[in-house]
Formats: sequence, structure tokens, C-alpha cells
Amino acid sequence: IESCAILQYLGEKHPSPLLPLNERKWDVLPWVYWQAANVGPVFGNKLSYTRYMDDVPEIKKEHPFERFNNEALRLVRVLDGKLGDNPWVCGDEFTIADIALYPWIRGWKWSKVNITNRPAVMEWVDRVRARPGVERGLGYGIPKEEIDQWSAERKARTAKGGSTIADNENIKDSIE
Repeated sequence: IESCAILQYLGEKHPSPLLPLNERKWDVLPWVYWQAANVGPVFGNKLSYTRYMDDVPEIKKEHPFERFNNEALRLVRVLDGKLGDNPWVCGDEFTIADIALYPWIRGWKWSKVNITNRPAVMEWVDRVRARPGVERGLGYGIPKEEIDQWSAERKARTAKGGSTIADNENIKDSIE
């Protein structure tokens, strides 16, 4: 939720179409906080069970995996409906709502949430990804050819070094 508050603060401090300061602001902010209250937690939990709990028996992951997958698919349906006739989440302008949602939806393959049957969402992911600022942000600190697909070497190095994102020793007690 902190990143959403930061997006809101910056939008209010530096007015731009990213956060309209007229009545349209109230079209944008609910979607920003919808991400914080729904998309982030659900995709984050799905990602945990998909990627970071290799030492937890599969049987213990079945229920949460199914639960978070179903909820993620429901959220993607909501987003698909919102994007139906619009290029961006809140209409014709790219806003902080798009910025807040994109990182979670972009990682659909990583989280194993199949969004391919949601064409409006797939097209939106491509539109956001095509923005020059997104290209710069995603490419910060990594070779350009690895922005969308890590090299085998980087994958091996990351796997060998473990992850600081989730430490299974610290979280596995909470699911046993």
C-alpha cells in the first residue's frame, strides 16, 4: 500500500495526467487502492506458493494455490471488463492506476495465472510495456536483452544464491 500512497503523493505534488486533480481523480484512486487491497496481496500469495516454497510438500500447497489462483482469475476478469473499451484502466489516459497494476499483471507467467483468455488485459500489458518509461524502469540494472526473459546464467545465479524476497525458513511455520 505504501507504493500506492507514494504514487498518490507524487501525483498530487506534481500535477499531470497521471493523477488528474479534478473530479477524474476519483476515477483513478479507487483503482490504485483496488490494486493494493486485492491484486497485490492475491498475486503475491499466488507467487509465494508458485515460486518460493519448494521445500513445502505439494499437498500443503494445493488448497492455497487453488484459492489464490481462482481469486487472481476473478480479479483479472474485473480488470478485463474495465479495459473492455478503453486503452487504459481509467479511460483514454495512462494514469497511476496503470502504474500500480502493471507489475503484478506483467508477472502473470511467473505467478502462473493464465490471462491469455482475457484479450483486453493482454493488449493492455503490451501497451504499458511499450511505453519508453516502462522500458527504462524495467531495464534498470539489467542487460536490455534480459528485460523480459532472464538468461540461463542469471537464472542459475539467482537460484544458487537463493532469494531475499521470501525466506522459506521464516514463513513455512505459518503454513504447517
